[in-house]
Amino acid sequence: MDIVGRLIWPVLSMLAVMAMAPMLDWAAARTRSVSANAASNPGRRLRWLDAMLRPLDRHPLGSLLAAELKLVLRQRRLWWWLALIVIALIQLFGTLEAVAIACIGAWLISTDVLARSVLRERESGTAALIYTAADARSRLLMVRTLTALALSIVPVLPALLRLLASHPEIAAALLLTAASVAIAGLAIGALCRSPRPFELLLVMLAYAGVQGQTTLNGVLHPEATTSQHLLIAPIVAVLLALVWPRYSRS
Repeated sequence: MDIVGRLIWPVLSMLAVMAMAPMLDWAAARTRSVSANAASNPGRRLRWLDAMLRPLDRHPLGSLLAAELKLVLRQRRLWWWLALIVIALIQLFGTLEAVAIACIGAWLISTDVLARSVLRERESGTAALIYTAADARSRLLMVRTLTALALSIVPVLPALLRLLASHPEIAAALLLTAASVAIAGLAIGALCRSPRPFELLLVMLAYAGVQGQTTLNGVLHPEATTSQHLLIAPIVAVLLALVWPRYSRS
């Protein structure tokens, strides 16, 4: 009866999602319009970001990476930066359980970037222009991968530094999880040509992680989390390498 009782909740959730389909369509349309406006809006100035990324300008690939990071970070809203500060404080001073939830929250607040960055040229209609540059496809893939890794690893850096000395096995699991989340967002986005599958998957895994499931929560059983992502990370990396050439040419 306990199992039956728990099964009622996902069934009710699916029925609720089906009933809210019109609202989801409205939200998707609104998201597209917001993304279009963001693409034409330079966003915040963030002068400190210019100073921090200036060393990257010494190399052509570094300049492209710096431009990508500025494009992403300048368009983040104020609540995102405030949430990032709160999440960092929890990682530094909270219990291990709170640290795990804070790290999951750090990935959730960047879900839109992780899921949509690979789709930017398709959504903005600039692919035909951008891909005419020499080695544009390979360079862009490398830059997008590094940007996704930065957005998934840097927000959990306080936890990594804190756990490195006291719980190195948890720190290793956290680092692998962050890498898997970043690469999976690119791979699933390029494969499905839509941000929705990855967004839904990450939200589902985040809910399960808060409940103690080990895919995103490496605190309870870091060995299990590490084992999972030693398998997941190479799979999504190979998937991205296979899907990207066809996606970027379509």
